[in-house]
Amino acid sequence: MTAPDVTVEARLEALEAMVAALAVEPLATVPPITIGELTNVPAPGSQLAAQWAQDVSSRIVQRFPTTAALKAWAAPGGAYAIALDTGVLWVRLAVGWSQVTPWATSAPGVAVNGAAAAGPYTLATINIPADPFSGRIVHVSAFVRVYKYGPAPAQYVYVTHNGTNVLEAELPATNDISPGAAGLVVSSTVCLSGVFSLPANTVVPIVLMFMKAGSAGAAYVNAGANLNRLDVLVVPRG
Repeated sequence: MTAPDVTVEARLEALEAMVAALAVEPLATVPPITIGELTNVPAPGSQLAAQWAQDVSSRIVQRFPTTAALKAWAAPGGAYAIALDTGVLWVRLAVGWSQVTPWATSAPGVAVNGAAAAGPYTLATINIPADPFSGRIVHVSAFVRVYKYGPAPAQYVYVTHNGTNVLEAELPATNDISPGAAGLVVSSTVCLSGVFSLPANTVVPIVLMFMKAGSAGAAYVNAGANLNRLDVLVVPRG
């Protein structure tokens, strides 16, 4: 019986053949899976015959075409991903995806006619979307110009956070000091701002309000972002 060829040259030739085969065959022992834009990601727990997919190692943030596609990925905690339709960066928490990128929006307020009845009026509302992260805060700012007829009782501009009054300004009562000038108009500008915590998994309404007191024609507010507006900025707590 002839002994097998075990020379160094034979072994080297066999090794080179194995390397050549690995260069054209899939490197994973099980089929790869798709995550976001990547279609050759090794499946969790799978064995690898050699190096893993190199395009994964060059990414620290996965990219998805839409926010919906991103949220469908059941990623491990701490994973990051970006939605290309919005440019928003998200991080995976134990309870779901949380928005990392700060976001801001504004809403112009509606008008309150001078002849409107006394009572509270909603000028603008911004609903902050729910997010699983309990460490978010919101910076709220509002600008309102109020025109009052003299004499006029006190008026109020205020902001509510999730139904609670958190910011308020009083426009004191004014007297008609000009003889015969029943239509005297006094302009008052109100600027309000504050920072507040946001609860987790809750839609939080931020509402700009105007309290009209006294008889008809006592005060009015013009519409338009330059005269009446509400702004919010939502960020993770630093």
